[in-house]
Amino acid sequence: MNPTEALKILNRFGTEEELVEELTLLKIQGKRMIAHCCPVSNYMQRLGASRFAICQDYFILNDEELCDRHDVPATVAKFISHFDQGHYTELVEPLPKVYLDLQLSAYI
Repeated sequence: MNPTEALKILNRFGTEEELVEELTLLKIQGKRMIAHCCPVSNYMQRLGASRFAICQDYFILNDEELCDRHDVPATVAKFISHFDQGHYTELVEPLPKVYLDLQLSAYI
């Protein structure tokens, strides 16, 4: 996948709700505040990007250098902002059980 193909995919979403519907339909989740494993990154990887990292301002594709940044469509940027702020809890990847056990053991 090249940057032009990636941008074409990201531009398909006219609204934030359309993106959320697509992610929900495909059961794609991700982690907050982590550019390489947020729901949008996981979605793009499922579509063929070998490595993909995205934030509100830019995305980096495959093995490009950090200086090869590509603009993020406004709809996707808005989703990322809202997701990182705590919206769309159904799209948050659950923490591994071992991590939850460690958290609980701190209170015992």
